[in-house]
Amino acid sequence: MPRDLGPDVTEDVHNRRVPALDDFAPLRVWLEPGYDGRVGGWVPEVPGVLVVADTGERVLSAALAATGRVREWLEAHGDEAPIPRIRRVEVAGEVPTVCEPDGYEVMATLPADRRRVTQVDLEAAIRRLGWAREDLLRMLDRVEAVEEDRGPLPVAAARGERPVAEVFRHVAGSEVWLVGRLPDGGHYPGGLDGVPLRDALAASRAWVIDRLRAMSRGDDGVEAPDRHGETWTLVKVLRRLQAHGFDHLWEIERRLIRVDGTRERVVLATDRRPDAAAMVGLLRSVGWDLRASEPASLETAIARTGEFATAWDGDRLIGTARSITDGAQNALIATVVVHPAYQGLGVGERLVHLLTDGRDTVRFSLTAASGLDVWYRKLGFIPDPHAMYLPRKRR
Repeated sequence: MPRDLGPDVTEDVHNRRVPALDDFAPLRVWLEPGYDGRVGGWVPEVPGVLVVADTGERVLSAALAATGRVREWLEAHGDEAPIPRIRRVEVAGEVPTVCEPDGYEVMATLPADRRRVTQVDLEAAIRRLGWAREDLLRMLDRVEAVEEDRGPLPVAAARGERPVAEVFRHVAGSEVWLVGRLPDGGHYPGGLDGVPLRDALAASRAWVIDRLRAMSRGDDGVEAPDRHGETWTLVKVLRRLQAHGFDHLWEIERRLIRVDGTRERVVLATDRRPDAAAMVGLLRSVGWDLRASEPASLETAIARTGEFATAWDGDRLIGTARSITDGAQNALIATVVVHPAYQGLGVGERLVHLLTDGRDTVRFSLTAASGLDVWYRKLGFIPDPHAMYLPRKRR
């Protein structure tokens, strides 16, 4: 639970004030169609946010959750990145990836990349890269312990997964490759193949940090093309380095969760309601800042909800779904939320089924988050073109 939620929000659930909307800012997402054959989404103002999905609409909701997760991670590490409270998510623009005839993908240079790097920017990025590497090495410890006990971590080829050792070596190689995109980046003097994994990670990272600091001293922010015609700046390299680090850190975490007993630890309940503080933390983890800014309203909603399904990892609230229902004919499903670290385990589906199974005479309705209509269709929901609602007025 973050200690500081902003000037107008406290942890006192009896504070009845609702912050004005101008205390919030839109989350502006740049879409990159064609990224890895799908659609990429970048939030340049938030270090390390990258999402990839099949549609731009799905990218928007995924970017919201990714921003919440990055913010939570930064706060846990004591980072002071100025991430505003999120009012809504919106498209900032589109800059497509261009696929060359040989299959090489020329990735976008965003408007925010076209500037020089300050020393504050650089050292903040280096700190974050260091924390992410420490977390990744802890993941490697966990992977080695699991594999010693159960054998190699399963590889889901349909999801694009590869053996874990390859992922870690890819992390080292990609960092070296990214730094080498700039004319002054240089060439990594050592090899990575055949080198013990931890040695490869340590040596390549030391070289990367040294080169970043050297290049920053003469950085002018001017774009430099590589041999494929892709343009690069030091800001773009830092953006990609941080996003790449988070991407593989969380990939390994997801894969570990599938086999290390976390799935079995998650307990679902309909008789265990969270307090408002736990709800605020969960909502912020997915970027639902407007909801999270109203702890008093949340407390009332929790108390008055007819049926409340929750998911827990020990004492940690990791998922919710609510049903506001008359118990006979109609019900509204609301606040279907799963912490980003636990998404992909079927928790959300199980929560919804807890509320809907065995109630065939009840018409359940809901408002799907952007891009999640396909997921709800899999649970049996169908679109209703006649649905209408009266917007909620903020006090």
